[in-house]
Amino acid sequence: MRMKLFVFLVGLVLTLLILPSCAKEEDTNGEYMAGGFEDRSWADAPKVIKSKVIDQFKCEFVCNSEMNQDYGYCFLEMERGEDAASGRMLAITRWDEELDYSFQAPLTVLDDLQALADQHNLVLANGTDRHTNGLPPYEGSNVKVLYQSGESIRAYDNAGSVLGNQAELALFNFFQDLLDQAGVGASSPDQD
Repeated sequence: MRMKLFVFLVGLVLTLLILPSCAKEEDTNGEYMAGGFEDRSWADAPKVIKSKVIDQFKCEFVCNSEMNQDYGYCFLEMERGEDAASGRMLAITRWDEELDYSFQAPLTVLDDLQALADQHNLVLANGTDRHTNGLPPYEGSNVKVLYQSGESIRAYDNAGSVLGNQAELALFNFFQDLLDQAGVGASSPDQD
């Protein structure tokens, strides 16, 4: 009886040791199976950024219903140059068409972008790093802001919003206004 109990317990322990490795079994493409979740968030990420001088801003998110109804996903970028800021808005329409708009703007728009980041407390998302395996592209969101001081804001979640709908809407409208001011006009996907 003791021997059977011993064999049973050894078998149980081995099974429990093997199960976690099975949970990350790879499929034929070398990717982890759908549904697996990893939260690699950095709990000690700074929640205060002293610098106010943005060198580079990148953000992407699912467009919500208050934005352009034809857009499904947006990529927003702004980078400091010597004399001007270069910006870009890439939108993936609900029909998987890519609309790519580039523009130049005065360097002062980076100050306005920082004011928007402060207003919506983007720094509170800093350090978020969540990944759900098996999701299609153009889901979730991420943001990366690099400052001249070397400080940064980095947040990523491929299944949800790291910024919140109000911040995303404000960023979308900010870039939309810059496009309109530059004469690019992405107000409608029908425009050239």
